[in-house]
Amino acid sequence: MRRLFMVIAVLLVISAPAFALSDSEYRKMMKDPEFSAADRELTSAYNEAKRIMSESEFAGFRRDQREWIAKQRDVRAKTFMEDGYSRVEAYTKATLERARGIRARLHVIQTCVIDDVGEIDEAYYDNGKGSYLHLSLVSRAQFWFEVSFAGQGDKVVMMGHFDPDDNTIALEDGGLKAVLTFSDKDTLSVKVNGAFRRAFTVDANGTYTRHYGK
Repeated sequence: MRRLFMVIAVLLVISAPAFALSDSEYRKMMKDPEFSAADRELTSAYNEAKRIMSESEFAGFRRDQREWIAKQRDVRAKTFMEDGYSRVEAYTKATLERARGIRARLHVIQTCVIDDVGEIDEAYYDNGKGSYLHLSLVSRAQFWFEVSFAGQGDKVVMMGHFDPDDNTIALEDGGLKAVLTFSDKDTLSVKVNGAFRRAFTVDANGTYTRHYGK
Protein backbone atom coordinates (compact mmCIF):
# COMPACT_ATOMS: atom_id res chain seq x y z
CA MET A 1 0.00 0.00 0.00
CA ARG A 2 2.83 2.39 0.81
CA ARG A 3 4.34 1.71 -2.61
CA LEU A 4 0.99 2.53 -4.21
CA PHE A 5 0.85 5.90 -2.43
CA MET A 6 4.40 6.66 -3.58
CA VAL A 7 3.51 5.84 -7.20
CA ILE A 8 0.44 8.10 -7.03
CA ALA A 9 2.50 10.93 -5.58
CA VAL A 10 5.09 10.59 -8.36
CA LEU A 11 2.36 10.61 -11.00
CA LEU A 12 0.87 13.78 -9.51
CA VAL A 13 4.25 15.49 -9.61
CA ILE A 14 4.81 14.40 -13.22
CA SER A 15 1.35 15.54 -14.31
CA ALA A 16 1.65 18.98 -12.69
CA PRO A 17 2.86 21.70 -15.10
CA ALA A 18 6.45 22.72 -14.49
CA PHE A 19 5.37 26.35 -14.73
CA ALA A 20 2.51 26.01 -12.21
CA LEU A 21 1.97 28.84 -9.75
CA SER A 22 2.90 27.78 -6.22
CA ASP A 23 1.19 29.10 -3.11
CA SER A 24 4.31 31.00 -2.06
CA GLU A 25 4.64 32.57 -5.50
CA TYR A 26 0.97 33.52 -5.44
CA ARG A 27 1.46 35.32 -2.12
CA LYS A 28 4.48 37.11 -3.59
CA MET A 29 2.51 38.13 -6.67
CA MET A 30 -0.22 39.56 -4.44
CA LYS A 31 2.27 42.33 -3.56
CA ASP A 32 2.10 43.47 -7.18
CA PRO A 33 -0.65 46.14 -7.45
CA GLU A 34 -1.95 45.04 -10.85
CA PHE A 35 -2.06 41.34 -9.99
CA SER A 36 -3.73 41.98 -6.63
CA ALA A 37 -6.33 44.18 -8.35
CA ALA A 38 -7.01 41.41 -10.87
CA ASP A 39 -7.30 38.89 -8.04
CA ARG A 40 -9.83 41.12 -6.25
CA GLU A 41 -11.81 41.45 -9.47
CA LEU A 42 -11.92 37.68 -9.80
CA THR A 43 -13.04 37.27 -6.19
CA SER A 44 -15.76 39.87 -6.72
CA ALA A 45 -16.98 38.08 -9.87
CA TYR A 46 -17.01 34.76 -8.02
CA ASN A 47 -19.07 36.21 -5.16
CA GLU A 48 -21.47 37.77 -7.64
CA ALA A 49 -21.89 34.40 -9.33
CA LYS A 50 -22.78 32.86 -5.99
CA ARG A 51 -25.46 35.51 -5.51
CA ILE A 52 -26.95 35.33 -9.00
CA MET A 53 -26.70 31.69 -10.05
CA SER A 54 -29.10 28.99 -9.03
CA GLU A 55 -27.77 26.53 -6.47
CA SER A 56 -27.28 23.78 -9.05
CA GLU A 57 -25.58 26.04 -11.59
CA PHE A 58 -23.27 27.55 -8.96
CA ALA A 59 -22.22 24.05 -7.88
CA GLY A 60 -21.08 23.36 -11.43
CA PHE A 61 -19.46 26.78 -11.71
CA ARG A 62 -17.57 26.21 -8.45
CA ARG A 63 -16.14 22.96 -9.84
CA ASP A 64 -15.11 24.79 -13.01
CA GLN A 65 -13.42 27.51 -10.95
CA ARG A 66 -11.45 24.98 -8.93
CA GLU A 67 -10.36 23.32 -12.17
CA TRP A 68 -9.31 26.70 -13.54
CA ILE A 69 -7.18 27.45 -10.46
CA ALA A 70 -5.65 23.98 -10.43
CA LYS A 71 -4.78 23.69 -14.12
CA GLN A 72 -6.26 26.10 -16.62
CA ARG A 73 -4.86 29.28 -15.06
CA ASP A 74 -1.31 27.98 -15.47
CA VAL A 75 -1.91 26.86 -19.05
CA ARG A 76 -3.44 30.20 -20.01
CA ALA A 77 -0.65 32.17 -18.30
CA LYS A 78 1.90 30.15 -20.22
CA THR A 79 0.40 31.29 -23.54
CA PHE A 80 0.86 34.91 -22.43
CA MET A 81 4.43 34.24 -21.35
CA GLU A 82 5.12 32.73 -24.76
CA ASP A 83 3.96 36.07 -26.22
CA GLY A 84 6.64 37.88 -24.24
CA TYR A 85 4.83 38.87 -21.04
CA SER A 86 6.57 38.50 -17.69
CA ARG A 87 5.32 35.85 -15.31
CA VAL A 88 3.39 38.27 -13.11
CA GLU A 89 1.98 40.06 -16.17
CA ALA A 90 0.89 36.73 -17.66
CA TYR A 91 -0.94 35.65 -14.50
CA THR A 92 -2.50 39.10 -14.19
CA LYS A 93 -3.87 38.87 -17.75
CA ALA A 94 -5.11 35.30 -17.21
CA THR A 95 -6.87 36.32 -13.99
CA LEU A 96 -8.53 39.37 -15.54
CA GLU A 97 -9.61 37.29 -18.52
CA ARG A 98 -11.25 34.78 -16.18
CA ALA A 99 -12.99 37.51 -14.18
CA ARG A 100 -14.35 39.15 -17.32
CA GLY A 101 -15.53 35.80 -18.65
CA ILE A 102 -17.46 35.17 -15.43
CA ARG A 103 -19.08 38.60 -15.58
CA ALA A 104 -20.05 38.07 -19.21
CA ARG A 105 -21.74 34.82 -18.22
CA LEU A 106 -23.57 36.55 -15.37
CA HIS A 107 -24.69 39.33 -17.69
CA VAL A 108 -26.24 36.73 -19.97
CA ILE A 109 -28.10 35.15 -17.05
CA GLN A 110 -29.34 38.50 -15.76
CA THR A 111 -30.65 39.67 -19.12
CA CYS A 112 -32.46 36.34 -19.49
CA VAL A 113 -31.19 35.81 -23.02
CA ILE A 114 -29.86 32.54 -21.68
CA ASP A 115 -31.80 31.20 -18.71
CA ASP A 116 -29.85 30.11 -15.65
CA VAL A 117 -31.37 26.65 -15.91
CA GLY A 118 -32.15 24.49 -18.91
CA GLU A 119 -31.25 25.17 -22.51
CA ILE A 120 -32.54 27.67 -25.03
CA ASP A 121 -34.73 26.25 -27.77
CA GLU A 122 -37.12 29.01 -28.70
CA ALA A 123 -39.19 30.29 -31.60
CA TYR A 124 -39.66 33.99 -32.39
CA TYR A 125 -42.28 35.27 -34.82
CA ASP A 126 -42.59 38.37 -36.96
CA ASN A 127 -46.37 38.42 -37.19
CA GLY A 128 -46.41 41.25 -39.67
CA LYS A 129 -44.48 39.35 -42.36
CA GLY A 130 -45.27 35.73 -41.63
CA SER A 131 -41.64 34.84 -41.00
CA TYR A 132 -40.10 33.31 -37.90
CA LEU A 133 -36.75 32.25 -36.52
CA HIS A 134 -35.73 29.40 -34.27
CA LEU A 135 -33.00 30.00 -31.72
CA SER A 136 -31.05 27.08 -30.22
CA LEU A 137 -28.19 27.22 -27.72
CA VAL A 138 -25.38 24.99 -28.99
CA SER A 139 -22.71 25.80 -26.39
CA ARG A 140 -23.49 27.44 -23.04
CA ALA A 141 -19.80 27.88 -22.24
CA GLN A 142 -19.14 29.87 -25.41
CA PHE A 143 -22.64 31.37 -25.90
CA TRP A 144 -22.77 29.79 -29.36
CA PHE A 145 -26.17 29.70 -31.09
CA GLU A 146 -27.77 28.12 -34.12
CA VAL A 147 -30.44 30.31 -35.71
CA SER A 148 -32.77 29.17 -38.48
CA PHE A 149 -34.93 31.63 -40.39
CA ALA A 150 -38.04 30.30 -42.11
CA GLY A 151 -41.04 31.53 -44.03
CA GLN A 152 -43.09 30.57 -47.10
CA GLY A 153 -41.26 27.27 -47.44
CA ASP A 154 -37.80 28.88 -47.46
CA LYS A 155 -35.18 28.34 -44.76
CA VAL A 156 -31.72 29.64 -43.87
CA VAL A 157 -29.65 28.17 -41.00
CA MET A 158 -26.70 30.08 -39.54
CA MET A 159 -24.55 30.02 -36.42
CA GLY A 160 -23.10 32.83 -34.34
CA HIS A 161 -21.70 34.01 -31.02
CA PHE A 162 -23.70 35.97 -28.46
CA ASP A 163 -22.02 39.22 -27.39
CA PRO A 164 -23.17 40.11 -23.85
CA ASP A 165 -21.86 43.67 -24.11
CA ASP A 166 -24.59 44.71 -26.53
CA ASN A 167 -27.00 41.74 -26.41
CA THR A 168 -26.44 40.71 -30.02
CA ILE A 169 -25.83 37.53 -31.97
CA ALA A 170 -23.78 38.13 -35.11
CA LEU A 171 -24.42 35.48 -37.78
CA GLU A 172 -22.35 34.91 -40.89
CA ASP A 173 -22.27 32.15 -43.48
CA GLY A 174 -20.31 32.89 -46.60
CA GLY A 175 -21.53 36.28 -47.75
CA LEU A 176 -24.76 36.08 -45.76
CA LYS A 177 -24.85 38.20 -42.63
CA ALA A 178 -27.48 38.85 -39.98
CA VAL A 179 -27.46 40.53 -36.56
CA LEU A 180 -29.99 39.71 -33.84
CA THR A 181 -30.36 42.34 -31.12
CA PHE A 182 -32.28 41.48 -27.95
CA SER A 183 -34.42 44.09 -26.22
CA ASP A 184 -35.28 41.46 -23.62
CA LYS A 185 -35.85 37.71 -23.63
CA ASP A 186 -39.21 38.14 -25.40
CA THR A 187 -38.28 40.61 -28.12
CA LEU A 188 -35.46 40.86 -30.64
CA SER A 189 -34.80 42.75 -33.84
CA VAL A 190 -33.14 41.38 -36.96
CA LYS A 191 -31.04 43.19 -39.54
CA VAL A 192 -29.62 41.36 -42.56
CA ASN A 193 -27.37 42.33 -45.45
CA GLY A 194 -28.18 42.37 -49.16
CA ALA A 195 -26.82 38.89 -49.84
CA PHE A 196 -29.11 37.48 -47.15
CA ARG A 197 -32.14 39.26 -48.62
CA ARG A 198 -31.37 37.83 -52.05
CA ALA A 199 -30.94 34.29 -50.68
CA PHE A 200 -34.06 34.35 -48.49
CA THR A 201 -37.36 35.07 -50.25
CA VAL A 202 -38.99 36.38 -47.06
CA ASP A 203 -37.87 39.76 -45.70
CA ALA A 204 -36.16 38.77 -42.46
CA ASN A 205 -35.62 42.33 -41.24
CA GLY A 206 -37.87 43.41 -38.42
CA THR A 207 -38.96 42.84 -34.83
CA TYR A 208 -39.65 39.32 -33.57
CA THR A 209 -41.62 38.24 -30.51
CA ARG A 210 -40.95 35.09 -28.50
CA HIS A 211 -43.58 32.38 -28.94
CA TYR A 212 -44.95 30.72 -25.80
CA GLY A 213 -47.37 28.36 -27.48
CA LYS A 214 -45.41 25.15 -26.91
